Amino acid sequence: VPAPVGRKRERKQVSDEDTSLSESDAPRKPEDEEEDETTAMSINEEMQRMLNQLREYDFEDDCDSLTWEETEETLLLWEDFSGYAIAAAEVQGEQDDSLEKVIKDTESLFKSREKEYQETIDQIELELATAKNDMNRHLHEYMEMCSMKRGLDVQMETCRRLITQKSPAFTPASNSESAPNEESEESDRDPPSDASIR
Repeated sequence: VPAPVGRKRERKQVSDEDTSLSESDAPRKPEDEEEDETTAMSINEEMQRMLNQLREYDFEDDCDSLTWEETEETLLLWEDFSGYAIAAAEVQGEQDDSLEKVIKDTESLFKSREKEYQETIDQIELELATAKNDMNRHLHEYMEMCSMKRGLDVQMETCRRLITQKSPAFTPASNSESAPNEESEESDRDPPSDASIR
């Protein structure tokens, strides 16, 4: 089966080549040939003319003449370019000025904040020193009050001892005072009895 397919392909290629050869071998019309010749000659003439112009042309003079031609368009372009350059320089200067201003403002802000913080620290240190002095004063006063309390405690204990020591001496005296009263009462009662005896 593959052999016939290969033959068909070969036949097709051969037929294509035959058609291309037949087209090239076909006789051309004389009018077409004349047109081709005239166009080729005109192209050759144009190329020759351009080549002669290039040879005759002075490049140095032309380059010198093209260095700068002051026309309205070029002047406008130059003004725009110089304007852009000046504007860019002004913008750069403004940016530098704004950056310097921002830096100065930041430095002044930091200095003012530092001053405020230092004042706050000084105030806190002063209050701390005052609190320490007050604490020392209160401590001394407390110690003095404690010593006074101890002294009072000692005096109170001494008074208690004296009271407890003197309290037994007061009780016999009261008994002795009560005994004469009883005797006087008895003497007052006895005389009538004696009188009755008499």
